[in-house]
Amino acid sequence: MEITAGQFIDKITNNEGQLFAHELQLKPQLDSAKIKVAVEQMVQEVQESVDSGYLTSSEAKIAGLPCEVSCFLQTGIINLPWQDINKVNHFFDMQDQASLKLYLVTVGDMVNVSHLRIDEVAEDASAVDPQAVTTITEMIVNNLEQTLANQQKAQEEAQNDNK
Repeated sequence: MEITAGQFIDKITNNEGQLFAHELQLKPQLDSAKIKVAVEQMVQEVQESVDSGYLTSSEAKIAGLPCEVSCFLQTGIINLPWQDINKVNHFFDMQDQASLKLYLVTVGDMVNVSHLRIDEVAEDASAVDPQAVTTITEMIVNNLEQTLANQQKAQEEAQNDNK
């Protein structure tokens, strides 16, 4: 699917995309099967929305971990989350045509220093490979494992600073 940068910015700015939200209850011992079920639903939502001509953001808010994390599948023309829509024009002229891609956006205070990780998961959001569910699941598990490791490290450093 092709879209101009201007159309993309306008649709996001005017809330014309479809938004889906889910809560995924996990424990620090991550359940990849549970994550995969959520990813399957999110990918299906994205595919149906894109097939209907909509931009899409599907969020899995992760509950049950010692820190807040949300994972989004978002359609986009550049690896920027929707929250940074005002930066798209730094990379594109408004009339530039671009392919609509699919990104995994992981947001949380302990994800990394920037509190954000974004990965391209499909070069064409209208033709997501069935294998993508497994790939996205693995990416989310890896991102959550890194987040938990960062959280643990921060706690240990805080304890050492208090000594």
